[in-house]
Amino acid sequence: QLHLLKQEPDKSEVDLRKCLEKQPNHVVAQLRLAMMLIGQVQQLASVGNQAGAEAKLIEADRFVTQAKSNRPNMSEVFQVAGTICELRGDVPGAMAAHDKAIAIDPKNPTPYINKGMLISQTAQPTTQEEAAASGASIMELYKKAIDVDPLCSQAQKLLAEMKLRFATEFEETEAIITGLTKAISQCRDP
Repeated sequence: QLHLLKQEPDKSEVDLRKCLEKQPNHVVAQLRLAMMLIGQVQQLASVGNQAGAEAKLIEADRFVTQAKSNRPNMSEVFQVAGTICELRGDVPGAMAAHDKAIAIDPKNPTPYINKGMLISQTAQPTTQEEAAASGASIMELYKKAIDVDPLCSQAQKLLAEMKLRFATEFEETEAIITGLTKAISQCRDP
């Protein structure tokens, strides 16, 4: 953990691997290592190293599969599984993982945010009505995240962003920005 705070990911990865050598069923270590590997997947893919990215994704998926067998009722396991599905382009699998995470722990704002972001990134409405319906479902997910954690700045920001997309009057946008500023000032994570 200290290595992560010091922004020393290589040392953190070594420590997590050592932890898993000693305690192979340590779910938190499995998930943290999987998330580190997911970060590496994104870095490798951005420089065109698809083979390296796929190898890291396979390894991350292996840790998540182990975590699922160790803690099948842990929301965070399915959050990370959803991220892996997203990276693979498996939108239905990602949706199912986010839904499972929500079902396991409806008081956790993160799966609501993840699902809203996934819909936002993958929805392809062809009509104004479809765009409005998609926007409404995304905003509803962000509102649920705020309902369970009013101090979650990420949900506050994403909800304001969605509202701004659909705002048509200056006064409306001004009210959204004023509300966001007030909400963010009260949040714990900027």
